[in-house]
Amino acid sequence: MTRKTFAAIFVAAIIFAVPNAFAQSCETDAYGPFYMVGGFYYLYEPEPSCFYVSGGAASTDACYSYGGWQGTGGSWGVITHSFTAETALANWSADAFVEFSDPNGSGLNWADMWIGVTHDNSTLWYPMFRHDGTEGAVSCARLGSTFSAEEGDLITVEIRVSRYHNNAMVEVARPFIFTNNF
Repeated sequence: MTRKTFAAIFVAAIIFAVPNAFAQSCETDAYGPFYMVGGFYYLYEPEPSCFYVSGGAASTDACYSYGGWQGTGGSWGVITHSFTAETALANWSADAFVEFSDPNGSGLNWADMWIGVTHDNSTLWYPMFRHDGTEGAVSCARLGSTFSAEEGDLITVEIRVSRYHNNAMVEVARPFIFTNNF
């Protein structure tokens, strides 16, 4: 075996032995603390490429080019990502920018977001928002709500989009998750 052959085999073995060694990290770290009047907060901001996308959903730039997903028609799409809470202050919230128009005014075109919190092998789901065609258009509106979690809990973000009519637009940008003490 020549030196060049050995070197090529060695490099190939390293690449295949360490899966995803050169792939993007999908850790969702807490940024902060950020201080405001009355307290401080941490921000979790998962990268859109770290979400698992299935069904009738596809990546898009979404509002303000934050990156996100759109309904593509046919079946509804599901977009999910999980991470462990590194910090846990008294309050949690999650929201996302939503771009939505439906000239049909149909409940068959919709978007929603849920947060699942797994603590001691039990998961509790919190609704963050739901918007459908019967509620009219929104232009990059920030929709969301609050939930409860503790340090070490597994937090799962689930976004669902459904675009039944081809002339409807259903887009959700990547979410922002906050924990704060005010």
